[in-house]
Amino acid sequence: MRISMINCRYYGRLLLLFLLFFLYFYRFFSKKSIYISKKNSVFHEYIKNFSKISPDQEKSQLINVKTDVLSLDINLLGGNIECAELLNYKKSLNSSEFFTLLNNKKFFYKTNSGILVKKNSNHIGKNSKIFYFVSSVINKLKENQNKIKVCLTSREKNGISHKKVFILTRGSYAVEIKHYIFNRTNKTIDVVVFGELQQNPALIKSYNILQGLFNLQMFRGISYSTDANKYVKVSFNKLKDIVDVVVKTTQGWIAMQQQYFLTAWVPKFSSSYTIYLHKIFDYFISIGFLSDNKRIAPHSSYVTSSTIWIGPNLQKHISLLSKNTSCMMDYGWLWFISKPLFQLLSFFYNIFKNWGISIILITCFIKTMTYSLTKSQYLATIKIKTLQHKVEAIKEKFFNDTEKIHKEILLLYKNENINPLSGFMPTLIQMPIFLALYYVLISAIELRHAPFLWWIQDLSSYDPYFILPLLTGFSILGMQISNEVNQESLPDNKFLIFFSVLSSLFFLWFPAGLVLYYLVNNVVTIIQQHFIKKFFVNNIDKKYNT
Repeated sequence: MRISMINCRYYGRLLLLFLLFFLYFYRFFSKKSIYISKKNSVFHEYIKNFSKISPDQEKSQLINVKTDVLSLDINLLGGNIECAELLNYKKSLNSSEFFTLLNNKKFFYKTNSGILVKKNSNHIGKNSKIFYFVSSVINKLKENQNKIKVCLTSREKNGISHKKVFILTRGSYAVEIKHYIFNRTNKTIDVVVFGELQQNPALIKSYNILQGLFNLQMFRGISYSTDANKYVKVSFNKLKDIVDVVVKTTQGWIAMQQQYFLTAWVPKFSSSYTIYLHKIFDYFISIGFLSDNKRIAPHSSYVTSSTIWIGPNLQKHISLLSKNTSCMMDYGWLWFISKPLFQLLSFFYNIFKNWGISIILITCFIKTMTYSLTKSQYLATIKIKTLQHKVEAIKEKFFNDTEKIHKEILLLYKNENINPLSGFMPTLIQMPIFLALYYVLISAIELRHAPFLWWIQDLSSYDPYFILPLLTGFSILGMQISNEVNQESLPDNKFLIFFSVLSSLFFLWFPAGLVLYYLVNNVVTIIQQHFIKKFFVNNIDKKYNT
């Protein structure tokens, strides 16, 4: 009875570690998801003829479009973006290479878009890519320009021509794509506008096995939004279980997400359209949209547009793309805590311009807000200790009646206004905050490669010299030693040493920012314990010792 009440805070911390371990390995044993397909003749005709991965038989030609933040390689055969470099982000911390999001050579991750001319009401034309012409193969945003437009034009074939215009804006990762379809025939034609994202996720692997094992994995996969569901996500880990999905909607978007970055496509049709998810092979996945049939009268044209985001998951900008796009900042099931934590972190960063200092300040803020709980926890533990002689007397009096002992001890605590479980409350509050901040630190692009001080040059990655995890282990031990309750029994002290060592090992591959949070949290806790001991514990000792 005594051990369970006095040490509930330590078992709470052990529970926190257990919970993290459970979350780490949950993904390996989680249930499989099956996605049901709906019949759609237009979609299946499209899949049959167009959604294929095969080498181009014709000679391709790449052109480059560059702004201050994006560098795109567009293939004139099909007019699709085949490579995208993010000029404000490096491949790794000390790399000279830019981060590549889309690529059709090193790995398969590309976009497709265009028009499909229907031969009749039930059939789409054969799979033949359009070759476009352009005035310049190198297009760069000039210093006095805010926007750059690149126009790709096809030759007229059977009286039908297509123009695809890419519009890029300074400082923006959103690319507007406009389709102009000209019908110069004497007949009405039917066309379908499409856009899709294709990837082979099996080709992108993590090379740091230990870091991957000791870190919760962020969502990596496909997501989309429709009228019926504002956010649906399908993990690449369940690729083998995916079957075709076809959804009709009037508004929505499609996306491929990974840690820090994403590609999202927002169609802008005046009527309904189809969003589909299709597994081409066992390890190739495609998600896209198809417009409804568009009838173009003789000697007239049709114009439509869409916006594709190719870049970092910047919360403020992503949320402005379309309805429900804010959901793409996936903080998991603790999003309602993670979002305000990030806003508070951003507030401190705007003042001090250092994310490490922001983490220290948010930790102090949280500890200040939960000080009353820390105080009640510490005082309750001290009161339980001072009443120990009365507890022993109860045990001696009712030594042969265990149930009576428990009732009398609980009655004693009730009369003294002591809640034995109060020592567990701060841990219960800390657990969701800890996990929510974890998701913020490993998902917020703002913290990627963000330096703190000296050897810590990336708060989103682990401490390269493991100094912070080691200090965290000492802080846990020091925090328990500062609590005089734990200085009585050798077994408890052995447990505390074991817990400190286990914590140090556990934090080795955690993001340095999260370890910094936990270290500062422990240091502030030690300071608060000494303050409480100095101003409140003496009064308790006088009360119960008289």
